[in-house]
Amino acid sequence: MFLRRAKESYEGKRALAKHTELVQLLDAFAKSIFDEWSKNVSQAANFNLKQHLLVRNPQTHLITTNFDPQVIKSIVL
Repeated sequence: MFLRRAKESYEGKRALAKHTELVQLLDAFAKSIFDEWSKNVSQAANFNLKQHLLVRNPQTHLITTNFDPQVIKSIVL
């Protein structure tokens, strides 16, 4: 009952309107970040997926991982 009266008051309606506006702004921001990321992720992922995961050092003959940190950047926002 109190919550319903609070929502019906001027302050309650204003708070709900501000909440709705904030949610819309955050959604638009998240969409813009995702859109920018999605423009480049395919190209970066394709390049990195074509690289060998294990490589042999020509001097020491040790096998090491060839994990590029860019792979993480390309798949994580």
